[in-house]
Amino acid sequence: MSSHHGWTAAIEAIQFDDNEDILLDNIFDKNSLRAKFSLANVVNVPFFIIAYKKGTYNIYEVSKPRADFILTKKKEFCEEGFIDWWRSNKGTEPTKDFNNGAQNRADRTIFDVVLERHGLSWGGNIDGFIFRKGKLGCIIENIYTYRHPLDTPEGEPSKYFFKRGPNYNTWYSSVKLAYDLSVPLFLFTINGNTNKERIGFTIIDHLNSEGIYYKDDILPNDNVISGIKNIVNEVNSHIATIPYIEKDGYR
Repeated sequence: MSSHHGWTAAIEAIQFDDNEDILLDNIFDKNSLRAKFSLANVVNVPFFIIAYKKGTYNIYEVSKPRADFILTKKKEFCEEGFIDWWRSNKGTEPTKDFNNGAQNRADRTIFDVVLERHGLSWGGNIDGFIFRKGKLGCIIENIYTYRHPLDTPEGEPSKYFFKRGPNYNTWYSSVKLAYDLSVPLFLFTINGNTNKERIGFTIIDHLNSEGIYYKDDILPNDNVISGIKNIVNEVNSHIATIPYIEKDGYR
């Protein structure tokens, strides 16, 4: 998303070790490419894959002229050239002060570090989405909790809106995308310390400067679902609600 809140490009970024070959087919299978390309197509933006290795940023564009997907290498940049390309193709605004601890994450990639160094941001991140019979059904936001159980108030994300986040800027792109595409935005809270099929589930109703609000005031910690079948059934029963962004009392 650009600084003018328009959709500009869908991007996947992969960092390769120095001894690795850039083999994108080993990372993105046809189903993965189809899903990501379909989302970019719905938003009407190009889909790029950036592969970083040994100080070089390799830019590939994904296209589908016929039955198969084609990954075409468009450019190859050093850091400065990559930043110019990013500004031109993403148009993201300078980063704001973080309130969600993102700058302290141990798993930050070279892309996080370089964009921050040049005063740029990712411009939004989409955790997941579902296509049903060729049509986009929903957007999914995943928020992990490591310190607090899912079924406790401390494991509920809106509690931290004015603390460490996720805050207004964090939520904005997901809510706006769901609203623009007229699909619901589901929130999954997930215990990051276990692989159990168990999530807190709710539906985003709207976002404003005062907080993030849930449909029917259902908190995810009060609606914990176990088992993949039950999770799927819950998701399928709610593909209807569209969130919105409220500014100064107006939608």
